[in-house]
Amino acid sequence: YLLNGMGRSQVQVGLLLSAWPLAAGLTAQISGRLSDRYPVGLLGTFGMAIATTGLVTLTFLTPESSNIDVILRLMVVGIGLGVFGAPNNRAILLSAPRERAGGAGGMQQLCRQIGSAIGTALVAVVFGLAAGGRANFHSANLAITIGAGFTVVAGCVSSFRIGRARES
Repeated sequence: YLLNGMGRSQVQVGLLLSAWPLAAGLTAQISGRLSDRYPVGLLGTFGMAIATTGLVTLTFLTPESSNIDVILRLMVVGIGLGVFGAPNNRAILLSAPRERAGGAGGMQQLCRQIGSAIGTALVAVVFGLAAGGRANFHSANLAITIGAGFTVVAGCVSSFRIGRARES
């Protein structure tokens, strides 16, 4: 959509999209430290709420939107994923016995890669069904809305861990 719908060049798209992982990486440093003091479920739920908000705001982009509009919205998504990711990664690794931490890390990475591949395939299916294989405003918004739906589900699942943390 950034290429075809908004008329950005490949270089511009690459630079614009870098806002997401940069924000996630910077935020993950902070949320990793926060996970020492706050329940992972709380941070995960909060992170997914932020990511959902960012994704929803992306659906309001128009071809006339500025690069700053795109960057800020992508940063909100990245911040949400950074708040969600680091505490979850920590919890996964700490839940494994010490002698199996390497295997837990490997499984975590495998799941992340499978999720990325499935997500990419799902976006391609949405583009194929909604726009004949080409990204346009409608197909991009549909894909982003589906992604926002997944973040809502992830936030709800994460919220179930808040009560569990208090019980143990």
